[in-house]
Amino acid sequence: MKKLIAQHDYHIFKIKTLEMMVNGEKGIFYQIVQPDWVNIIAFHKGQLIVEKQYRIGCDKEILELPAGIIEHGEEIIAAAERELLEETGYKGHGQLLSEMLPNPAVQTNRCHTVLIQETIDTGQTQMDSFEVISTELMPLSEAEAAIINGQFQNALHIASLYQFHLYQKNLFL
Repeated sequence: MKKLIAQHDYHIFKIKTLEMMVNGEKGIFYQIVQPDWVNIIAFHKGQLIVEKQYRIGCDKEILELPAGIIEHGEEIIAAAERELLEETGYKGHGQLLSEMLPNPAVQTNRCHTVLIQETIDTGQTQMDSFEVISTELMPLSEAEAAIINGQFQNALHIASLYQFHLYQKNLFL
């Protein structure tokens, strides 16, 4: 038995309060309902496209992969290609590598990793109102070093890079 007790909408996510029976005991549980996300591993002339962007959650500028929310009804690959172009000005064709559950204990969404092996630079970005992003190209080895030295800290982006590492070794997919 699962009963919805309350739901609050905070624009970028909703919180659902649920009453459920687990092991014969009634309890209150919470779900964070968010849209699915996409992380993009994209290369331009053999170099990884990365971004530096201020993030309110950690209150600092961090190094990340291009990424974003998949709009309602939008295909995963189309979302990745759109987000890459909007945020970086680079354009290319993607392929789906994986799907992850960001935090299945409380979140309902999925995070997808899309690979775009070669891009062209259009020189035109279309960032959202509150996005301030600087784009960089770096060898993959530098991105790996940035993970080790703590410059690259977004856990889901690190997981996407690890999935790409497995893909390169033909251990993934």
